[in-house]
Amino acid sequence: MIHNHELLLADEVHKLRSHKKFKKAHVDFFQKMRRNGIKVSHAYRLLRNGAESSPLLGFNKRDAYNSIANEVKRTLDGAMPII
Repeated sequence: MIHNHELLLADEVHKLRSHKKFKKAHVDFFQKMRRNGIKVSHAYRLLRNGAESSPLLGFNKRDAYNSIANEVKRTLDGAMPII
């Protein structure tokens, strides 16, 4: 196949949207950590260190913050009556 751009290096492929692996269990983990007073960045660091690196984890810190924001938005959308 011919591409009109340079292909990513193997150590950068995990940054592509199609290669991200953010599961419901991750969302639940971050929500529980936040409810217990642990910052998202610290919870992310805990997971990243357990996986030994970001590429092995399957998502980055920004994805973790976005998941929390999306979950809060979903909760608010469901709680607000439409007038």
